[in-house]
Amino acid sequence: MSTKPRELHKTVWDRSTIWAMLRNPAYRGQAAFGKTMTDERHGAPTRTTRARGERQGRRLTRHDQPAEHWTLIAVPALISEETFELAQARLVENARFSRRNTKQLTLLQGVLVCRECGYSCYRTSTRTTNKRISYYRCIGQDGWRHVGGRVCQSRPVRADELDTLVWGEVRQLLEDPALVRVEIDRRLAALRTEHPAARRRETLERDLTRADAAIARLIEAYQEQLISLEELRARTPTLRKRQTTLRAQLDTLDAELHDAETYLQLADTLEGFLGRLTDGLDQLDIAEQQRTLRLVVREVLIGGDDDKITIRHSIPAPTGPDDPNYLLRGSSHGSASRCPTRRPGSASWSVSLAAPWATRTPPPSSWKPRTRPT
Repeated sequence: MSTKPRELHKTVWDRSTIWAMLRNPAYRGQAAFGKTMTDERHGAPTRTTRARGERQGRRLTRHDQPAEHWTLIAVPALISEETFELAQARLVENARFSRRNTKQLTLLQGVLVCRECGYSCYRTSTRTTNKRISYYRCIGQDGWRHVGGRVCQSRPVRADELDTLVWGEVRQLLEDPALVRVEIDRRLAALRTEHPAARRRETLERDLTRADAAIARLIEAYQEQLISLEELRARTPTLRKRQTTLRAQLDTLDAELHDAETYLQLADTLEGFLGRLTDGLDQLDIAEQQRTLRLVVREVLIGGDDDKITIRHSIPAPTGPDDPNYLLRGSSHGSASRCPTRRPGSASWSVSLAAPWATRTPPPSSWKPRTRPT
């Protein structure tokens, strides 16, 4: 076996490579076997696939195993046990005091998404002569994160002004629960009768059982020499393909049923939630505002040439009047609210705030996204 290492022709060490080396017990003389396990499960959905209404299919995924499940093999040590333990302690300390740890909460942390590239936005700040100013910046703007450099040309947005604007719209919605209650009652009645996906799922399960049984009978017939190997190879692919198709359809229906169940739970939670918030919105601190917003808001989209803000919430929007300022206007009413569209099978809807100032006092001119101060 050749001992020559594989050449990757890279000019720098990847952070993940350094991180793996620091945690590898083989350097202290104990190579570990069985540190990970592989199983088949649904892949984690990305923002781009979720926006297209797609669902990640089944695939083999690798997961870390607890250290007590490892099999340790003695190998020549390159560093001492003390040095290795010092490195582990430093990793723990770095994780605790890392700059990535949230020291200052922001309202839209975790829900703000760039419409231009689909990446999340994070909080950053810059110091002026008198104070520190916080901004929301798209991950796609950071050239060091991407192999080919920055992938997004959107500009940072003032965090305080955007937080105030979005919280004002969410608060206006929550302070008038009648706008939400009527549509929730109507959809709950439809969901609680009998979801059509449930009946469809029973049919697919029966078909999948038949396909599994047919494959089992073919294998049994071959084992008993009732059919030849050529016949088995000729008939099995068709049944395998049908198996795959049925399982994919079942996965789609499971996602739809899960969204319906989540919606029912949301409605039950929202009933008491709206009542509790009636008199307490003015007393909420930033952490409570963040929890409140995350209960009803799925994503907030910013960016693009029109500087439009879109709130995608988990409260269903009824079919409203053709008023550009209608608070719960659905995505099919007016071109201003057509991006992004509703995800199939989801209880969330796109609520556009494209022209929220048509009949109100114009927003401060300083709100418009600007270049990052240097």
